[in-house]
Amino acid sequence: MTADRDRRVERENAAAARPDGTSGDLTVVDIGPGSHADMTVRAQEALLDADVIVGDRGRLDDVPVEIRDRVDEEYATDSDSPTEAARAAVDRAAAGRRVALIPAQGSAVNAAVARVFDAVGGDGGRSEEDEPPTVEVVPGVSAADSAAARFGAPLGDAVATVALSGRQSSPEAVETRLRAVTDAGFGVVLTEPRWPARRPVFERACAVLEANRDGDAPVGLAQPTDRGWRRTVARLDELRAYGETELVDASTTILVTPPGAETRNGWLVTQTDS
Repeated sequence: MTADRDRRVERENAAAARPDGTSGDLTVVDIGPGSHADMTVRAQEALLDADVIVGDRGRLDDVPVEIRDRVDEEYATDSDSPTEAARAAVDRAAAGRRVALIPAQGSAVNAAVARVFDAVGGDGGRSEEDEPPTVEVVPGVSAADSAAARFGAPLGDAVATVALSGRQSSPEAVETRLRAVTDAGFGVVLTEPRWPARRPVFERACAVLEANRDGDAPVGLAQPTDRGWRRTVARLDELRAYGETELVDASTTILVTPPGAETRNGWLVTQTDS
């Protein structure tokens, strides 16, 4: 409790020391794929230093309760409103507060940073004369690396990550990307595969993979839980059916092995050329 009190006093003193009109700090924090064990020390420290945490409701739920209880404000958005989250974070930082913005998984971290800079540059009702907040980015453990570690060596030397959420992930865009990487023999990581409104994207992804990989190609499904990971080994021709179960949701990471991979005693193993 003493450390918590010291952090709060430090925040209050820092805010009081700022001249009127001086902006605060905005840190984009990648908290990892959802399991508390995979959140880095630096990410935890960034959240503890914040007095406001901004993110979609699902990602806020991934933050440990003991951290959420220590902040002054949480600002939750819908999962399909990343621009709103960025603007809310910038506005609060511009008002002198210490803000942690938690993006979605995978490549959404890069997209979140881009939206922050758009908002800082005058988008969303702010003028270019406003004092910009200090922006920092805290990297985290990627969903691809964390999930792959649970299955051994599933992806090989060439890996492509394709996010199935976001405005730029239309069924047509996903099909184009997946055709390119599967034709090239890449291992494929699918992130955020199953939002209720994004079912057509998942269906299109399954169709492309089925057309470009053997049906018996090993597939790994990794789903974070409070106690670690739920791990499922399947075949590619079973993936569409798994999409109708609780094993595939927005938090699941799907690993589609490249040609030549095999299952060994529950592990997924891809041979490398060297």
